[in-house]
Amino acid sequence: MLLHADSALYLGLGESVEAVNAAVRRRLQGDDPHAWAHFASDFAARFAFAEPGGEAVVQALLNTFGGQRLAHGHTPVPLLLGGGGGGGWPPGPGEPLTYRGGRCVALDSAMAYRDPAGFLVRLGPRGVEEVVALRQA
Repeated sequence: MLLHADSALYLGLGESVEAVNAAVRRRLQGDDPHAWAHFASDFAARFAFAEPGGEAVVQALLNTFGGQRLAHGHTPVPLLLGGGGGGGWPPGPGEPLTYRGGRCVALDSAMAYRDPAGFLVRLGPRGVEEVVALRQA
């Protein structure tokens, strides 16, 4: 299953992909700034799969929405590895990170934070099948 964020937010929005999409649509069509702020804050959460207790979140998402693994962006791979920020980004385009026993694949290369970052990933039945590094001019 492809998710934007490594967040448990989706579990509170519905019990099917359709229900989650409908809940997000309702929030985005609303005009209450407090509801928007709350939603944006919840959506900005990170590390729900990597933190202690993350295995339960992963299992709950897979049980609720189906699938064998979660592929997500939002949290740059270097942050999941404990680095990044303050000039501590690794060199080069980066690469996806498979974790939680192969049940999660992090796909955010930190393109917003560093010029040489960027990769494309082809996922298949067994996870990451191909990684192509992008070269930025």
